[in-house]
Amino acid sequence: MRSILGKLYQNVTSLKAVSFVAVSAIAVITPLLFSQQASALNFSINYLNANPTSQNLEINNTTTISVKAVLAKTGLLSFAQLVSQNASITATVTSGEISKDCLNWTTPTTATFNFVAGDTANVSFCYKGTVLGAQTISFTSSFPYGLGFAPLGGVKTPSTTANVLVRDTVAPVAPTGGLPTTTTTNNFNFVWNPVIDNGSPITEYQYQTSTNPSVSAGVLQAGLWRNWIDGNSAQHHLTTPLINSTGASDGIWYWQVRAVDAAGNVGPWSSVWTTVIDTTAPTGLENFSPADGAFITTANLTEVDWTDATDLISNPVSYYYQSSTSSDVNEVDGSFTTPVYTSDALDVSNILTPGTPEGVYYWHVRAVDSLGNSTPWTEPWKVTVDNTKPVITIRPAGESEQVDVTIEAGDVYIDQGATWTDGTEGPIDVAGEGETASNVDNMIPGEYTVVYSHTDSAGNTGTATRNVTVVDTTKPVVTLKGSDQITLENGAIYIEQGASWTDLVDGKGDVTDIAGNVNTKIAGTYTITYSYMDKAGNTGTATRKVTVKDAPVVIVPLAIIKTATTKTFSSAADSNGEVMGDSTTSDTTGSVKAASDTSGNSTGSTNSDSSTPSIFGLAWYWWVLILAAIAGLWWFLFGRRKKEDEE
Repeated sequence: MRSILGKLYQNVTSLKAVSFVAVSAIAVITPLLFSQQASALNFSINYLNANPTSQNLEINNTTTISVKAVLAKTGLLSFAQLVSQNASITATVTSGEISKDCLNWTTPTTATFNFVAGDTANVSFCYKGTVLGAQTISFTSSFPYGLGFAPLGGVKTPSTTANVLVRDTVAPVAPTGGLPTTTTTNNFNFVWNPVIDNGSPITEYQYQTSTNPSVSAGVLQAGLWRNWIDGNSAQHHLTTPLINSTGASDGIWYWQVRAVDAAGNVGPWSSVWTTVIDTTAPTGLENFSPADGAFITTANLTEVDWTDATDLISNPVSYYYQSSTSSDVNEVDGSFTTPVYTSDALDVSNILTPGTPEGVYYWHVRAVDSLGNSTPWTEPWKVTVDNTKPVITIRPAGESEQVDVTIEAGDVYIDQGATWTDGTEGPIDVAGEGETASNVDNMIPGEYTVVYSHTDSAGNTGTATRNVTVVDTTKPVVTLKGSDQITLENGAIYIEQGASWTDLVDGKGDVTDIAGNVNTKIAGTYTITYSYMDKAGNTGTATRKVTVKDAPVVIVPLAIIKTATTKTFSSAADSNGEVMGDSTTSDTTGSVKAASDTSGNSTGSTNSDSSTPSIFGLAWYWWVLILAAIAGLWWFLFGRRKKEDEE
């Protein structure tokens, strides 16, 4: 700030106060008293400065007049008879005031005193000059007659005068009213109130400034720029209460001023004044939310936000918000040409916007510091307030116009989808959400709901639904295990082989529902039915045919010829098939003769070799046949039933 403050002086010349002196410190007059001999009127003078105000009154600076009565050596009178007499001294000034009572400053300025021969009377006067420079004070003494005796030569009024020089020793008062406290320009004037001095005129102002507020006893101490007089540079003298600040940088400046009068008296420093220089707008301001081009609902548009601006010098920062339905701005200041709303100064970086109706809006903001430095308006951001849900249109299923679908379990379901429109947008394909096509289980009968939805940029959600019904009307398939045609010998054991079932929905398993019985003792055709009903109520069946043959003809031996005995046994069958016979004589060959049956079948004979072994008279193979028949009968009666019970 060198261009503001001028030359920096490191040393300051001390201005010593000048003491007042009298041009004539002592004046002597010689009045005649009685004997015509001289009497001395001696005085010394001290005085005040030229300012007559009470604060400049110096009580101890007085003028003292001394008068002495001298005893006459000759004459007709005896001075021993002289008694105390009253005498007076009158002081007259050409400029200023004088008083005998220095404390109360009373008038008249006449001092009356008593004296006797040889005494000296002292009278003090206080002088207060009103004009600087040489002044004249006149003193006159008056002596009366003593004891009725007139002094020789009559009454004498001796007088004298003193020339004095009045000087100013009182310093000027401290300046007041320093301005400005703030400014938004680097070219301005520091100013203050002129100092008035009733004695000597103010001839100079001295100043010092700093960006460091450190003080000692009220005086700035650090980082000072000054224009104090160093005895060599007169060009820095300030004769008016003004300092130009051209080139001052932004910041907080601390400064003081003091006055110097014509007598060289240097006044005290003013209080420390502060001037904030800030020519810079706040920084960091940006639009924040809602974003440019945003779509939003009235319910969600509760406030508009921007970033906090900062200012290093002139805090706090205020904000101004503006909105419009048009993006047109003024070329001069950037404000909207047709604003819908302009806020007052805001102390926070947001504004509440509840209840904003549908429409397209533009908004921007600016920041202003405490000195009025303003940022430009931010770029307008567009916001669309949209409360309308998108419209969802479901594509029909197949050639019909129906959107609901019914499919057979196991059939493939192909969803036809949907489209959405929103304002001027669409139609646009929309994927199903929720129970969509991929969630329809074509293997499980039931009701399914396919939900199609779309949420637009503002947050409005439109939905539509399609009902998909999966039905199961297909019968299960029953498959026999083994052949579907079985033929059994009469009396044989029937072994159930069972059946299995398969179903697209239920899966597969063995059939447990088997209807029908087979009686192998009775010849005939039997039907076994195998059934399975699925969970949907569909029943699948299959049948098996079991044929039981007629019982075989059993030929019972009539005689058995043992090997050790020759015997013949003859038999013939009657009309009922019963064997009838009687014993005949057997030959040694062991042959058995049989008669023909009633049907005309020829009879036969069996010859037995005498070497065939026998048990209880029967050949061994007959016992094998008998045991096999017994085992088959047991199985038919007990074993098969036990198996059926187990199944």
